[in-house]
This record gives sequence, C-alpha cells and structure tokens, in this order.
Amino acid sequence: NYARKAANELENKIASGSGTGEPLGLVNTASAIEVASTNDTAGPPTVADYEALMFAVPKEFRQEAGSRFVYVGNDVSYKRARGIQVGQSDQRRIFGGNGANYVLNDLSYRVNHTIDDSVIMAACMNRYVLYRRSGFSVRRVTESADLAKKNLEMFVVRMRYGGQMNSGNALAIMSDAQSGT
Repeated sequence: NYARKAANELENKIASGSGTGEPLGLVNTASAIEVASTNDTAGPPTVADYEALMFAVPKEFRQEAGSRFVYVGNDVSYKRARGIQVGQSDQRRIFGGNGANYVLNDLSYRVNHTIDDSVIMAACMNRYVLYRRSGFSVRRVTESADLAKKNLEMFVVRMRYGGQMNSGNALAIMSDAQSGT
C-alpha cells in the first residue's frame, strides 16, 4: 500500500507540483506554450481547441515522443471533450462512442484530479525529467503522546523526488477552457 500511495502522490506532483520541495508540475511550467480556447471559460470545448493544443507542440517533439505524447486534464474536461456532438441536430459524438478508452485524436488522455477543470494540456511526457533524491524510507512511530494515549502507531514514509519538463516547447497549456461542472 505504501508504494501505491507514493505513486499516487508522485503523479499528483507531476501534474500540479509547485517545484518547491517537490517536482515542478506540468501546470506550473512557466516556459510552456500558452494556447487560448475558442470559447473562453464560459463556453464548451471544441475540436479546434484540442487540435490547437496538439499542433502547438512542434512536430519534432511530437514525433520524438511517439505514444508518450498525450493530452492531460481532469475527468470533467475529458467528459466535456467526449460530449462534443457531430452537429446540432446530430447527437453522435465527434470523438466516437467509446468514452471508456480515454483517447482523443488518437492520443491517450491522462487524467489527474488535482488539475483544475479549466486546464487542458498536450504534453510530450518523454521530456519530463524525474529524479530521485536520497532514497525512500519507512519509519514506524509510536512515541507520540497522542498515539500512546490512543494505543496507535504511525508509519512515516519519506521519499524525495524532483522533476520538471526539460523543454517548454514539449508542453502546450490551455488554461482558459470551460470552468465549472
């Protein structure tokens, strides 16, 4: 369970970490390419928004990344993308009917719940550099007065990681997509 929790925390930091004492998250990468949405925060996403994100990243980065070139957002933004209709009178979905596969425009859609509804990204994840610093330790603590009174113990897991995108051109961010639910 420690490894599963650690992996979840690390995924959250890669998505939205501040870079201070933790990896710098994709959302906070200052050198990323900014892309404006078609309808701003008030309107629904469009196919053009997803194409703009994809093509904002230069071709050489997309080709280098291969299958590691992905869309990144939260579950709400993915649901909105899957809900784009073929036309006003045509209720079919433009990206197909299989919403469970988490794929748009043949790119994998990675979901993280720490990302705001109004943020969608296209990222070359092969360009995210993650490094481990001073290992991983697990310590059992029983000497706290509160723990002793309640006859409990606590496990402290320490892991130190750093990381960031090694090129801002490998990441396109749309931070003004539709907000709210």
